[in-house]
Amino acid sequence: MFCRYKKRIEESNGDESETSSKRKLQFKGKLFKNELVLYKNIMHGNLYAHCPNLSNVIRIFTSSTFTDTKHERNRLMVDVYPKLKAFCRQLGLEFQVVDMRWGVRFETVDDHKTTELCLAEIDNCNQLSRGPTFVTFLSHKYGYRPFPREIAADEFDKIVAKLDKTAKALFNKWFKLDSNSVPLSYVLQSISSVIEGYNEDATPAERRKFGKLFWQECEIMQESLLKAVKKVLPPSQMEKYFMSETEIQEGIIKAKNPKVQCIWFYRDIVDIDNQPETDLLKRFRESANDPSAVSSGIQDRLARLKREKIPSVLPAENISRFTVHWSHNGIDPDNVPEHQAYLDSLCADFETRMKMHILESVIGAATAGGEGRIAGNSLAREVIQHARFAQSKSATFYGRQPLLNLLTQYLAKPASSPLICYGVSGCGKTSLMAKLAFAMLDRHRPLAADGTDDGSSGPGAFVLLRFLGTTQNSSSLRELLNSLINQSRRMLGVNKDGVNIQSVKTLATAVVLMLKRLASIKPVLVVLDSIDQLKPDDSAHSCFWLPQSLPENVWFVVSTLPEEHGILDSLKTIYKFDTDEGRQNFVEVTQLDPSDSKAILREQLRQRDRILTDKQLRLLETCVARVALPLYARLCVDFAAKWSSFSVVDEEALAPTVREIISQLFAGIERKHGVLLVRRALGYLTVSYAGLSENELEDILALDDDVLNDTFEYWMPPVRRLPPLAINRVIFDLQDYL
Repeated sequence: MFCRYKKRIEESNGDESETSSKRKLQFKGKLFKNELVLYKNIMHGNLYAHCPNLSNVIRIFTSSTFTDTKHERNRLMVDVYPKLKAFCRQLGLEFQVVDMRWGVRFETVDDHKTTELCLAEIDNCNQLSRGPTFVTFLSHKYGYRPFPREIAADEFDKIVAKLDKTAKALFNKWFKLDSNSVPLSYVLQSISSVIEGYNEDATPAERRKFGKLFWQECEIMQESLLKAVKKVLPPSQMEKYFMSETEIQEGIIKAKNPKVQCIWFYRDIVDIDNQPETDLLKRFRESANDPSAVSSGIQDRLARLKREKIPSVLPAENISRFTVHWSHNGIDPDNVPEHQAYLDSLCADFETRMKMHILESVIGAATAGGEGRIAGNSLAREVIQHARFAQSKSATFYGRQPLLNLLTQYLAKPASSPLICYGVSGCGKTSLMAKLAFAMLDRHRPLAADGTDDGSSGPGAFVLLRFLGTTQNSSSLRELLNSLINQSRRMLGVNKDGVNIQSVKTLATAVVLMLKRLASIKPVLVVLDSIDQLKPDDSAHSCFWLPQSLPENVWFVVSTLPEEHGILDSLKTIYKFDTDEGRQNFVEVTQLDPSDSKAILREQLRQRDRILTDKQLRLLETCVARVALPLYARLCVDFAAKWSSFSVVDEEALAPTVREIISQLFAGIERKHGVLLVRRALGYLTVSYAGLSENELEDILALDDDVLNDTFEYWMPPVRRLPPLAINRVIFDLQDYL
């Protein structure tokens, strides 16, 4: 069922270093003086250009303490989010909400990764959303101060030295030194590894019972920690242990443009300070009798956050204040008309404000320059998708210099026919194709008379680059050829598409004619990666459509699997592999050199701030030497980077083949997100001929009761529907491999 995804994983990865939570390698694109220059460089194939975010997603993170906003969140989910979803659909956008009550699974809770997941989701909103990104419902409760999952070793030793006997025993029970971390750190152990009976197979009642044991001990550790850090750490270092406002810090305080991105819906219960201390009141504010709350100055921190920090960055028009009174049931819309009216006003205001922010973002993009010019241009969007893909592959490329030198030699002299690169799945063809495209631009750098490059003349060479099968228009031969022709027209200064030609043979001839015209202006490079990914329609796999000879000043490179669809055999016939001259245009992408593979492994670990024990490193190097493919090496490092120094690993820790380690990857995704959700989501995508949109996939899965019951493990929403982010999280964890 996962065959399509396994195949794409095998084909798309080369000598890459995967991103990590600590460090993410990113391509830093070149900025140009205005939108016209940006547009020109993108359409001319300048892969060094900064490619704007063309996401069609509006994704907001909703931040609050869960105990005091139940009614607000439920009403928004039932009455407002569907309206905003429909509104965005009319604008060609998708509306998504991140609510951390939705679909948080056992593994995340067990391994204390909830805070890490929250911050990752906020970052995703900032990266993906074309409009607003963050909404807070901060009211009278400062919220839970997350107990640290990792503590730097030097700080841990100082803290433990100041603890009493009971607290010290608990810290030594729950924390272990991880010497694989750079720098060294102590790691909070998973609940299931310390408390027998707390596991994924336990009933909800059993989990609550055993989980309560952890929280009782955690409260002791938390209070002891706060007292100790005051004694041993300077204020700048101890602040992180007292903060509960991390979400607001990341979502509002550090936002690039809070006026556009952020909204605060502030519910002020005017008489809450006059109420007697009860368990219900504790759900809406911290207890004045809580020693840890008093010692950490929670009320002062909350007041400073509400009166100083947020207003200092968030304009007054982005703050919506609602005044209500307390009832004996807290916020009780079913029995208190004032509270019902408040929720009605909140929902109306939320809908209005969100629509306004979304429209402002869309209109701003349409009128503010390059992104607006590109956003509504399907060809530009297609070109950018491939450019961004090349940038990501280039930013994480390492090693293989002899092979890259061999390929770049093709660019150093006139070419009479295309260069054919072939190799087995996972050998690194896609990454090499990306690097080759950059090499062409490096060979032909445009310089003005003063020796600078302001980008006004575009790149020094035209580059037409497609990673076939990664977009709809690069999966069909007919669409591919039309796309190449229309991009060539933009390179020639013609800002409209050509006439619709039905004959594929005529389209192929037109491509060569366009390349000849372009070559009279600048050198031209065409790169078509993974032609085996083309659909079989129009006899695409026979390769008749490729140029048999090239115009002067044109270079043409394709890559393929050696056994798929008989493509390589066809290419060998067309380009006369049986002759010495023809054979020179075929390059086999081979396995990793042993010395190269060791250097790659160490570099990838270094980029993630990780090292391994001697035993673990020997196991990793042995496995990679046995298979010697970049994809296999990359997947092995992905697993090994998660090993702690105290992790027990053996020869079975890493599957012995590419196929099996991909299955191991999927098994990990299933454990993290749920077997039912992952298998059925990817299964539906596999059987759909042309794929599914996220909304379509969400609608299909919403009809699957088994998936819904499994997803809502800790909380059942008022509407039985799959949370959009459940699917997005799966795709996010797979995106570096697809």
